[in-house]
Amino acid sequence: MVIYNHTNFEIHFVQLQNPKIYKIANILRIVKSSYYSTFKNAILKVTEGVSEAQDIELHLRALKYHVSQLEKSNFTEIEPLIPPLFHTICLIWSHSRYYCFPSRIIILLQEFCNLIINQALNYLVPEEIFKVEIEEALEKVQLAIHILKSFKNCFQQHRLKISQYYRSIMEVKHWDFPTQMVFAHFDRFFACLLKIEELFNTATDFLKLERIEIGGSKGKAFSEIIYGINEEFQECWRVFGENKYDPLDYNNKEFLSDHSRYMEQILDFDKRLGSVLNLAFQDSGSLESAFKVLIMLCCG
Repeated sequence: MVIYNHTNFEIHFVQLQNPKIYKIANILRIVKSSYYSTFKNAILKVTEGVSEAQDIELHLRALKYHVSQLEKSNFTEIEPLIPPLFHTICLIWSHSRYYCFPSRIIILLQEFCNLIINQALNYLVPEEIFKVEIEEALEKVQLAIHILKSFKNCFQQHRLKISQYYRSIMEVKHWDFPTQMVFAHFDRFFACLLKIEELFNTATDFLKLERIEIGGSKGKAFSEIIYGINEEFQECWRVFGENKYDPLDYNNKEFLSDHSRYMEQILDFDKRLGSVLNLAFQDSGSLESAFKVLIMLCCG
């Protein structure tokens, strides 16, 4: 992640310090040339540009440490790094003459959103996420969700207390720009994570079906129905493991289609399991038997 580079401004500024440039400017002034005002304005603009570049470089220099820490740290360890990052960004906003504008801070925040997303992608390895154990994958997805939530929450917290970074005599400039301008890409990526978490949560529940045995006079028949539903579920789940798409690419219509179809099938399975549960309750001869059925279906 590149923070800022003001080398070009300095090169032009050094060139303008050449005595020949001042001599030319003086000649144009003496002869009252129509080019003098243009020449003078060009020098003033470059000088102002250098001042602006130096101010921005000075203040953004403090971010290099935070970028380095985020890039080299394991994704599981970056949550404590987020509050100091936003603290530094707030200090830059309140102290820099040239970086206290929404157009600039929005781009900077977008860059950090992208950095967090890239770190999450490296941690999750999207192409492998449906090929590892469900419990392991779910744990990693939930951790990524937690860290992304922490990042956005930290932004909101610092947004609300931005006035604390100004001295009493200073005019406070609030972060009054729309949050969506910063988090558009971030939110769509986060929505994909929630969809994947939903998939793994339902899978965790339905995989318990293979361990269920219902007793009672019709227990065997009920158990066979449940085993059949479990086999159908396995077929639905296999679709995700066999596909080679990136499920965290929110532009991937194929994954969204598979997710929608899967959730429709899960709804159908839920209704059928509910019917089995109802019949098993009716077949149970006592309250104790009914509780056994309930515990078995809920806990696997």
